[in-house]
Amino acid sequence: DKSINSVVLNNELLNEDSKTGTLIVFKPSIKEDAFDDEGVFDHEVKFDKEMVVKQLRTLPYLNPGLTIELNFDGEIIEFKKREHFKDIINDESKQKKLLDTIYFKEQMVFAQNKQTKTTKVYSTEDFLKIPYETRKNLKPIETIFELCFNFIEGTTIPFQENNVNGSIIIQGGKQDTALKNKMKQYINDYLAENFKSIGKFEAEDIMNNLSFMFQVKINEPKFAGQTKNKLDNSELTQFSNFFFNKYLKHWINREDKTKMTKLIKLLEANRKARLDSLKIREDVFKYWSRKCFRIRNF
Repeated sequence: DKSINSVVLNNELLNEDSKTGTLIVFKPSIKEDAFDDEGVFDHEVKFDKEMVVKQLRTLPYLNPGLTIELNFDGEIIEFKKREHFKDIINDESKQKKLLDTIYFKEQMVFAQNKQTKTTKVYSTEDFLKIPYETRKNLKPIETIFELCFNFIEGTTIPFQENNVNGSIIIQGGKQDTALKNKMKQYINDYLAENFKSIGKFEAEDIMNNLSFMFQVKINEPKFAGQTKNKLDNSELTQFSNFFFNKYLKHWINREDKTKMTKLIKLLEANRKARLDSLKIREDVFKYWSRKCFRIRNF
């Protein structure tokens, strides 16, 4: 079908064109008697422009070919994908970046042997090399991981976003937990080899300045909780281990030494701030514990 076809809203023809694709027009209603018998939305309601823009901005990067045009109080804002997935990190993180933005993508297959129930993760390329007689006894689950990240200077909260099949999920999931744990593991391994006197960092020290966008594409995603904001497929842990063990190790062993030194200094400052804050909380707790003890025994 070569036409966009007609799009009708409130029984009015909005657009008719001969271009290829689909045009969807959505006009939010805040005074719809059909679902608002109590008139709750009859009062003046305003949309938060910053929040709406933030939610729409990354969607074209996650859904290639998608263009979104937002009409906000007469101002037209267009969102469309630029040249590369990692452009979103460069656009969103306005602070100075310590590295050249890193980008990894991998198609993987989680395969379970139908007889022995053993499991293993392969790259799609390696999975297709398995002889057919062996492969037909495997139950495959396919996925694509796409990760883009950088470290930023300053105290501004970094851009961090998890996505599943082109939609934003607020609480991440097992893949997000694996990102934090593996980033901590490989940075501490790097320290042990190159900066032995510095010690170790916690995930919090690292994530405070890590700006990232992480997308998972998977058939039949499973979510935890009623809000469906946390990806919970059982095979995610093995997918994540395969992905991060391959790419984070590759990145950190090939990163520029001067840039890594700057990054380590930044993480040292984060660790010091965390430990100082922890000590203050402990001192305050001890003070009020003694105070309450004296009051009780007065």
